[in-house]
Amino acid sequence: MLPEPREPVLAPHPTPPFLRKRVHRFVAGIFALCVVQAGLLLAGAGSRPFLLTVVFAVVPGIAGCVYTTWFLLTWHRATARAKIPGELRCWECGYSLDGHGEAGTCPECGKTFDAHATRAMWRGYSRRGRDDRPPA
Repeated sequence: MLPEPREPVLAPHPTPPFLRKRVHRFVAGIFALCVVQAGLLLAGAGSRPFLLTVVFAVVPGIAGCVYTTWFLLTWHRATARAKIPGELRCWECGYSLDGHGEAGTCPECGKTFDAHATRAMWRGYSRRGRDDRPPA
């Protein structure tokens, strides 16, 4: 007899707003690079020497690779810093709230916080996608 299927574990909390903003800026930057590259290729097609057309294709591509590498490194650093256990960080902006009491206002973004609720949200974000329940 097969075991009864379990409900899927969903993220109890979404991605924090300050990390979401980074993704939006990254996507906008890559889109802008694609537009620039397409414009350079269309402007240079047929009217310029082949080598110049290749340069127009390669330079934005290299810039895109560098930009993507920078984004991935800063994203990894930001998420690792945000998931430090026991450290209290603002859910909205990621500012460290250690030493600011159990409730109050974030000095960086001005949002109010409750330490217990904020820690619970970060715990949920850190555990998302993992099934911590004991086997049935």
